[in-house]
Amino acid sequence: MPHRDAVTWTTMIDGYAKNGSLKAAILAFRDMKCEGLVGADQHVFCSALSASGGLKDGWFGRSLHCCIIKAGFELETVVRNALLDMYAKSGDLESASRVVKIDPGGWNVVSGTSLIDGYIEVDRIEEALETYTELGRQGVEPNEFTFASMIKGCAMQDLLEQGAQLHAQVIKTSLISDSFVGSTLVYMYGKCGLISLSLQLFNEIGYHSEVAWNAVINVYAQHGHGWGAIQAFDRMTASGIRPNHITFVCLLTACSHAGLVDEGLEYFYSMKDAHGIEPKEEHYSCIIDMYGRAGRLDEAEKFISEMPVKPNAYGWCSLLGACRMRGNKELGEIAAQNLMKLDPDNTGIHVSLSGIYASLGQWEDAKSVRKLMKDSSIKNLPGFS
Repeated sequence: MPHRDAVTWTTMIDGYAKNGSLKAAILAFRDMKCEGLVGADQHVFCSALSASGGLKDGWFGRSLHCCIIKAGFELETVVRNALLDMYAKSGDLESASRVVKIDPGGWNVVSGTSLIDGYIEVDRIEEALETYTELGRQGVEPNEFTFASMIKGCAMQDLLEQGAQLHAQVIKTSLISDSFVGSTLVYMYGKCGLISLSLQLFNEIGYHSEVAWNAVINVYAQHGHGWGAIQAFDRMTASGIRPNHITFVCLLTACSHAGLVDEGLEYFYSMKDAHGIEPKEEHYSCIIDMYGRAGRLDEAEKFISEMPVKPNAYGWCSLLGACRMRGNKELGEIAAQNLMKLDPDNTGIHVSLSGIYASLGQWEDAKSVRKLMKDSSIKNLPGFS
């Protein structure tokens, strides 16, 4: 184009951001600024902030904040919401909370939910609860996204009492029919051990989306009900809902916990052939864990050597735990060495390796590992319920 104005640039930046090309959106914004275009409005700032938040690029987000202040858009509600969301997604919760305080009377459901979601993502549940309470004090009615975030936070910390109170509020606000909220409640009750209530809620959901199916398969997986997860998966596909990456992580975990190795392998190899889903490293890690739990360590080692990607920390940790259970020194040492590279702060590596040596009666090797822990100031954290 011989001439590109603010509308043209906004269209391109917004298009990139909405289609997941986040780096391209940021580069387009920079190109626009390099051209000396001064007509940027709240729409282009919101799109650029969305891209920055998606990339968790707090540095670029702060640069945008400076531009917004210079342009005089900081008090615009839509820009302030986008700014808070960017800081929350970037993990800078202190800056996010300061954005809320720019206008003390400016609390709204979007800003409050973004802040709550940010706290929950970094496992600061107490502050999420305080923010939710503050929303109520400000007279802001929570929506389905607020409830979904809060219930997810309660599930992460097994806060059954608070989760049940949120369930009651969901019923009062008539949001219980929302598939996303209902799915989160299914996950929360399952995580807290109330399987029958979790399944009851799932059956009461009007429309079973892929999120709802993933939640119920995950509940079965957490509690070792492998065949229940398989039956739920078969019902899901029979109803016309396409599984996604998360579905297969839940399903493979269920097969692993229940010792259904052959069934798990069958579903793993069907991912690409039957469903067009390319397995990711978390799916490969599930298979490693599956072989390890079943004591089939030779097959696990062969599977790792043939993998197109390197195992992540979870995969090596699963293998190391299995080697400790089975007393496989050689493979355990390989797993420990790789795990130390990926997760050097993991104290369990040395403890497991020492346990392998001790189980084989190699007390000098066990002692040397313990000495290494002591010299490196590595402490074995005690387990707790």
